[in-house]
Amino acid sequence: KRELAGSFPLSTASNADIVGQLGAMGFYNLPLSYLEDFMKQSQALTVDQVKAAMNKHLSADKMVIVTAGPTIAQKPLPPPTDKPAEQPLGVPEH
Repeated sequence: KRELAGSFPLSTASNADIVGQLGAMGFYNLPLSYLEDFMKQSQALTVDQVKAAMNKHLSADKMVIVTAGPTIAQKPLPPPTDKPAEQPLGVPEH
């Protein structure tokens, strides 16, 4: 909810953004109060409602991960172990 509330104002930050929103509202025949209603309704959602919608419309067993970029040789995965290696805490360096 915080992410949505924080990023939503940016969707109308410029005249071009506003025209885009108005165009979408016209295309989808949304009411003039759509932008205001959207924020109120999205902020009123519960975790259970979001989970129910995700389960209804998305199937995890049918999802696919797609990557793009150069192909590189892959190292084999290590065998499973009962004692995983301890990982350092902190932000990884890139």
